[in-house]
Amino acid sequence: MASSSSLPPRDRLNQRFRVVPSADDSHLVHRKALWDARGCKPGLDESELLEMSNDTLVDYLRILHFNEIDLYFLLNSSTLVHASKPIAYENPCNERKALFLAKRLLTSHGASTQRVAKLQNKIDSFCRPANNVRISSEVEVSNPYVTEVAPKCVVGNRSSDLGGGVGLYAKKDVSAGDDVIRVPEGDSRIINIYAAAADEEFGPVVESLLAAGHHIDTCLLMYLVHIYKSAKLRALPAIACFVQYLPTEFSGNLMEWPLEALDALGIPQIKQLVSQQMDLLWGIHRALPAGLCGSFDDELLWARSLCDSRAFALEVPPPSWCPDWLKKYLTPDQPITCVVPGADLLNHHQQGQCGFPRFDKESRSFVITAEANVPAGSELFINYGGLQNWEQLMYYGFCEFTQNPYDSVTLDLAASGAEDGLQLDRIGTEHIIRRGQPTVSPRLWEALTNMAGVENPEELEEDAVVSLITLLRQVTLAPLPEASAANDWWTEEYGSTIKQFRSSQMALVDEAERVLRQMVDEDRKARVVRAGQGGRRKAKSAKKRR
Repeated sequence: MASSSSLPPRDRLNQRFRVVPSADDSHLVHRKALWDARGCKPGLDESELLEMSNDTLVDYLRILHFNEIDLYFLLNSSTLVHASKPIAYENPCNERKALFLAKRLLTSHGASTQRVAKLQNKIDSFCRPANNVRISSEVEVSNPYVTEVAPKCVVGNRSSDLGGGVGLYAKKDVSAGDDVIRVPEGDSRIINIYAAAADEEFGPVVESLLAAGHHIDTCLLMYLVHIYKSAKLRALPAIACFVQYLPTEFSGNLMEWPLEALDALGIPQIKQLVSQQMDLLWGIHRALPAGLCGSFDDELLWARSLCDSRAFALEVPPPSWCPDWLKKYLTPDQPITCVVPGADLLNHHQQGQCGFPRFDKESRSFVITAEANVPAGSELFINYGGLQNWEQLMYYGFCEFTQNPYDSVTLDLAASGAEDGLQLDRIGTEHIIRRGQPTVSPRLWEALTNMAGVENPEELEEDAVVSLITLLRQVTLAPLPEASAANDWWTEEYGSTIKQFRSSQMALVDEAERVLRQMVDEDRKARVVRAGQGGRRKAKSAKKRR
């Protein structure tokens, strides 16, 4: 029986660069509806897409990569998806991907220089907020390895208002298309299953672990423990300058939080997920050969935490020297988890200027390329994906709180008992509010009118909104556990983050309340206007009869 990965699932690599629809897409019908509304006529051949204008092409690609939550908000929304204007929907991760894919498509099919330049201007405008993050100061010690793998970059200190730490900054102007970092394979510069298998001391351990049924990611975790705890990694001159930035202890993600602190976040599903992941790791730990992993916390959990926050999932074909015993455990197009010292200094930004990390198969190198023009002194960013606040805490140990457009709250009307009278087959009972715009979907608006027993939104009264907001506040967060001197020992370390997290969740409900009240108010005003117009028409008709 195949073993499970000890790392969280990552985006399917074959979906990352898709520009034409897949026949097995379960949401294809919904995407086609949005394409029709936007005026897109997608073909099955990439070259046919070039017949669209740049704006339409970007929106076509946005629709192609929308997830379930995006589709929930956009379906049947004529105000957001219109044939004559770009989609008005806040999802910078999705927009960023569409912009980068559109440029890749235009370039690969020989579009005119003028057309590519116009799209590049659009990309530069989108990435401007990232370019506005400037270096605070350079680190005191430089290293030839930085000059080798990132010749246009310098390691710099981040300002305190960004949380401090370090990042990669443009030492000189970086042009779109330039390599930000290029790391060749070998000498443990790219730490993955191949490096583990090639290690004279640890290679036999990898072979025995795989033969015993362990997943290749478990082998990587144990190899990270081996080379870091044995100081072998620090003995490699090329990457020694980056090893100092690897955490010696936990990164602060949720898997390292005490149960009391997880409870205080107020979302039971988070604690359940953490428990599931910890159970998986404990199962792996118990199945490891005696003596291979001494401490669960200091070794296995440390390695898992490091991979969560710093690893990349890449399509890396086996090298020519790859032993047959390893090849038989690899599946076609299987993502290979890679830790790349140096590349992990690239921080996250919603509008990051750098493209998707990739493995150049010809040069056997890890590569990240700039997609936008970046001026000297600006920090260079990648994008960790459209993660909610709890997901950022879970895997990276940081949280954007009220600045995160992907944060959302799920409202289960069935669980609350509010489903009475709902037309379940058409509206459904599970609905979402989100921090990005729009905050409220047409489907939730329809559910609200249905719950209130009215046929049209303009018939809604204030009480209906009050009822929904009360329900939202009840289901958004569980109450804080009662504190006492005996059980609040964790508050000093985690209390501030918990307070900010809970405040950000309730701020989301506050925004939903504001939007709902505004919608009711606008409908009420529209009703008054229509009533006035109807009265004037009746008066005119009466005058004519006289």
